[in-house]
This record gives sequence, C-alpha cells and structure tokens, in this order.
Amino acid sequence: LVDAPEAMAALASDYEEDSDDVLSDVHLQLAQRDGVTTLCWEEEQTTKNECVVVDADGDLEPPRKRSKKAAVALAHRLAPPVADVGLQVWRGALLLGDYFFEHPPVAVKLAELGAGVGAAGLLAATLGADVLATDGHAGAVALAAANGDRNAAAISRGGGRFAAAVLEWRAYADADADDDDALGDASLLVAADCVYDDVATDALFDAVATALDRRPGRELVLALEK
Repeated sequence: LVDAPEAMAALASDYEEDSDDVLSDVHLQLAQRDGVTTLCWEEEQTTKNECVVVDADGDLEPPRKRSKKAAVALAHRLAPPVADVGLQVWRGALLLGDYFFEHPPVAVKLAELGAGVGAAGLLAATLGADVLATDGHAGAVALAAANGDRNAAAISRGGGRFAAAVLEWRAYADADADDDDALGDASLLVAADCVYDDVATDALFDAVATALDRRPGRELVLALEK
C-alpha cells in the first residue's frame, strides 16, 4: 500500500474526522485511510499430458506448473462517510473479479452498474473486455477514470478498453424509450454489492429491467456480499 495524494483530488468530498464512517471488511487490515492498493489474482495450474510425452533427448516430459496472474492498482478511500461508501472496495467486487478471472470476458462489451472505483471492471478490461463503468456518485466515477489511466498499460496488453461515466439508476429506468441507451451496446451487465437500501435497490432493479428490455439477449451477473 502506497500513498497517492494526487488521486485523492478526484474525490467528491473530504474526509471528516467526526463523520459517521463506514469501513468495508476488505480494508480492515489496511493502516492508511487513503491510498493505492494493488489487487492480485493468481492461480497455479499444472498441465496434464493425455499421453506419454518425451523431449528431444528422449526423456519423459513431466507435468509443468504455470501461473495465471492478473492485477489492478486502485486509488480508493478506506473509511469514508456513509454518503461516499462507493469510494472503497467491497467484497462483492472481489467476488466479481474472481468470476472474471475464471471466465475471462475476452471481447465482451460490458457495463457495470454501481462500479465505485472500478475494481471489477478494471480487471475485466485487463482480461480483454470493453468496459463501461457507471456510478451515480460523480466522485467515484472520477476516481474510476483515474484508475483506468493508472492501469492503461495492463488494459492495452490485455486488449481491453475502459471508460467511466455517471449513471443514476432511477434516471436510467425512467428515461424515454426513444432516448439513446446510456449503456451503449453492452451485452453483459454486472453489479457488485449494490443492494443495501430499499430505495436504491428498487431503482437498481428497475434500471436492470429497463436495460434488459432495451437489448434482448443482455445478461446480468450480480455479486452480493453475504
């Protein structure tokens, strides 16, 4: 964990010592309030030979171990007030990242609802997805965009794309059907840990229903912290 004060300028509100702070359990072991954290996914795989294989010298070729790796660097807030909870990383985003790591969304056009600082969407982009990360919190969107720049090299290597935009669920759900779809031509919708308040949850699922109606064949992957 390293300090990144320049990234904090993108936040919508300053930290107040006397505010009602919220701490995601993802951050319980981190000492600083704010900073840049690198999230890593890694899996060791052993190749299995279907038949006996020998090398050029006639020796048996044993199973080989290789590592599958991915990582994203994120600027974030560790203990923001309730209004800014989207500025930290929640467990559902890591679960969604696990899903992408196991099922790489290569060439998939993907839109994330309630993306926060962009953890899951950025991983998807490094694995080859064309990602639109959306959130109703302008500060979260600004920080997600900055994180996109921070991970630009990894995204380019993976063949993906990443963009961030403000999208409010209720406004999207109630938009005129003749308006352009703010989610573009995304074929996959994803959301992580967005069910936390009755009003917001109603707006989320109304937005999802609208999005699925607008583009038949769209699918939704929803991750929730238990």
